[in-house]
Amino acid sequence: MGSIIAHRASRGRTGDPGSQAPTLTGVTDALSDRRPEPSLERMLADLVPPPRFADARLDNYVPDPAHPSQEEAKQRITDFAAELGRPRGGLLSRLRRKSESRRAASTSTEGSASARPTC
Repeated sequence: MGSIIAHRASRGRTGDPGSQAPTLTGVTDALSDRRPEPSLERMLADLVPPPRFADARLDNYVPDPAHPSQEEAKQRITDFAAELGRPRGGLLSRLRRKSESRRAASTSTEGSASARPTC
């Protein structure tokens, strides 16, 4: 693991700025060498917004008219949030829907002679 040595400029005994020499302040591990493993509880606690945003909601956000992208972003987030509230079907419900639509299509064309091609 690599280390970083930090230097701090200090004044000489006379206080003359020209007599500054770096001094060793400490040795620390390189940030790129660190591998933190925070707990789930810690990460969830860090996701809590500051108290000053307690009443902030998407509904009461007012985009700046000078920046049209803010209104666009608000609309996209609103649409995304609406999608989250809708129940979604998984793979099985998709398969059921396809088989039901095939079944409905085949029963609607069975009694009609004009629906089938003639050779």
